[in-house]
Amino acid sequence: MAKRRSAPVSLSDEDCTRIERIRTSRQSLAEHVRRAERDGWKIAGCYKNPAISGDSVIRRSGIQELLEDSQQGQFRVLVAETFDRVSRH
Repeated sequence: MAKRRSAPVSLSDEDCTRIERIRTSRQSLAEHVRRAERDGWKIAGCYKNPAISGDSVIRRSGIQELLEDSQQGQFRVLVAETFDRVSRH
């Protein structure tokens, strides 16, 4: 097993806020998945578009995959972290 190493890093307040938002989002997503599985839901997929502007659907492979799966009837319910994650598409 590879040894894990760390190095001191100086981050701006903005970077720290961004990291905390990512951590919170991941925790929120994990809770949604646990709740869905507990309620007997089957998770059909997870669609993501890391660090891609929302101005174009064409460049967002995750949204493209979501739309294709939707058209093929792969799922009936879409659960999103927040409404704005899908509303601009």
